[in-house]
Amino acid sequence: MRRALATIVVGALAAGLWLVGATTPSSPELEAERPPLVYDFFSYYRPNAVYAAARLQAGELPLWNPYQQLGGPFLATLQAGVLYPPNALHLVLPSQGAFTWLAAAHLALAAVGALVLARACGAGPWGAASAGLLHAGSLQLWSSMWTPPTLYTAAWMPVVLAATLRVAERPSPGRAAGFALALAMQVLVGWPYTVAMTALVGTALAGAVLGARAWRERRLPASALAALAGGALAAAGLAAPQLAPSLELLAHSARAPGTLDPATAGAELATHDPGPVLQHLLASGTSAVTPGLAAPVLALAAVVLAGPGRGRAAVLLLAGLAGLAASFPGHLPVYDALRGLPLLGDFRFPFRYRLVTSLALAVCAGVGISRLVARAGRVRRVAAAGLCAAAVLVEAAPMLRAYAAPTRRFPRREAPPPERLGPLLAVVEKPEHAASRSLWLGFGTDRLGQAAGIRVLQDLEPLSLATTSRFVQFLGTGDAGVVAGDPGVVRPVFGAPYAGTPRLPATPERAALLDLLAVRFAVLARPPAWLEADWRLVPAGTRAPRLFENPHALARAWRAAWAEAEPPDPQAALERLLAPDFDLRTTVLLDPFPALGTAGSARDGPDPSGWARIERDDPERVVVRTRGRAAGILVLADAWFPGWQVTVDGETAEVLRADTALRGVQVPAGESVVEWRYRPRSFRLGVAAGAVAGLALAAALAVASRR
Repeated sequence: MRRALATIVVGALAAGLWLVGATTPSSPELEAERPPLVYDFFSYYRPNAVYAAARLQAGELPLWNPYQQLGGPFLATLQAGVLYPPNALHLVLPSQGAFTWLAAAHLALAAVGALVLARACGAGPWGAASAGLLHAGSLQLWSSMWTPPTLYTAAWMPVVLAATLRVAERPSPGRAAGFALALAMQVLVGWPYTVAMTALVGTALAGAVLGARAWRERRLPASALAALAGGALAAAGLAAPQLAPSLELLAHSARAPGTLDPATAGAELATHDPGPVLQHLLASGTSAVTPGLAAPVLALAAVVLAGPGRGRAAVLLLAGLAGLAASFPGHLPVYDALRGLPLLGDFRFPFRYRLVTSLALAVCAGVGISRLVARAGRVRRVAAAGLCAAAVLVEAAPMLRAYAAPTRRFPRREAPPPERLGPLLAVVEKPEHAASRSLWLGFGTDRLGQAAGIRVLQDLEPLSLATTSRFVQFLGTGDAGVVAGDPGVVRPVFGAPYAGTPRLPATPERAALLDLLAVRFAVLARPPAWLEADWRLVPAGTRAPRLFENPHALARAWRAAWAEAEPPDPQAALERLLAPDFDLRTTVLLDPFPALGTAGSARDGPDPSGWARIERDDPERVVVRTRGRAAGILVLADAWFPGWQVTVDGETAEVLRADTALRGVQVPAGESVVEWRYRPRSFRLGVAAGAVAGLALAAALAVASRR
């Protein structure tokens, strides 16, 4: 009872530290100011939460997102965490309030997990409580507030590790089920790098425990190995409805295994230099490496002084040091070695390995406190209280100073768009423009995308489709290899392998590609000369940015009369679209190239006249009515991706990849109704696997309850 009460108190203190230190005491919601250098939260994580909540509240599962780039899978992108149960809070609270309370809840979970893990490594009550508070209040976690999946997966890390040790010590169906549930929750959050780190550290801890047990008993601990393997398989099965689509998307993304050049992996190089990291620690008393100045000394005591769990603490501390070494690419070879492992090969932010370092130091510091207290004799309780208070205060003081400034606080309300964007949005959001796309360069991206129902060409999706990324990069640079999905052609460009915000071409040679993508509007402050001369300035407000309308934009659905086989090389295919003898308004590149029947494959083929009109435009369903005097190819300027199915007048037809990145289908002469539906087979397989895993888990819990 006393141990449970201590655990509750530690969790409550961790959550309260966040609510008091980073929000207003009177209203624990997110505050109005935005911290500097924070972008992804407002342009990616928050719009994702708003979009997912709106779709779920409407009774729809958001499998596809049509509003970013040319469209792409949404559930499969992982970081939206659509199937992560705690994210259901977004269904009942505004997104800002939901993020606040979810942050507090996960800090409490991190504290409790670190406390339990410290107990498993030999810490006493005071030391375990200190470990929980040190971990939950660390700069590593607090600085992850703006990337919620990082915080959430980091909060589950000590829980998964503690569950791993419990199964390795004494396997049982109940413990295996608990391990599976914790691991599945971490996977469903949607930050695979932290899951991979947890797997590495968990393997090391379990190996140490099982190795020692095998040495003592002179036999292989088969039951423990089976329980751990079964728990891991069950966790994968429970997460399969999200994990299976994600693996499919990964294979077709610009982050496919083997496609990321090592030169692009160390973005933000200043954060990966040990010199500035050490200087910051000495100057401020805290850093993303260690919870505080006292933690390394106390952690060393956990290994030097004899006591229960010393071997586990040593393994955990070594894992933390390995994580620290991996966070310095270019200085130490550890990161390059880890890049070759599954799930870690495309990890672009090595400083995240310090999540392991900070956790290991916090837990081992708690164990060290217990070691010192055990040697304090009669004044043990006073010594314990003093050591705990000192350890926590050494950390908390700089943390509270760092987060006391209003610029570091979350915003309380959903910020409206700046006044100067109001007239522009009024034009772009008109119903007659709903099917077209816009290009917003540097302005209003907080308001755009799925949060506003506007199709924008820019994108921040980590798993951008390689076909779309190549197209967008070629548009701005003329080089399809900048973000290519092919080994050996990725160049060290900052931001790769993301498509990021596309760049307009400096000269008009590639401007026709904007027409092909149905980009009707562009919002920017400094347009290139060709755009000012060729596009129409829309009188919408007098201040920058300015709104331009493209008079040459094709409709999102159009009918091509002629087709050519797409060249196998992406660069050659995109250059073919701009060739003088290629009319991209009447001709389409196709892959695979079908038997066209009556549709032409040469310029002297059938009459190109015809029309297409979108009659229904839902995220996972698009209905187009089209008519032409001759057979042709209906092109929908949305991203091609496996899982899209198409029918023509109710008959199943083959989905073709058109113009390297779009969707196409053959249509006969006369009038036809074409219906596109997104029904990914990977999701159906994932649901089936999840059902099997759920039944297996229920059976394991039933067995555990009987025992």
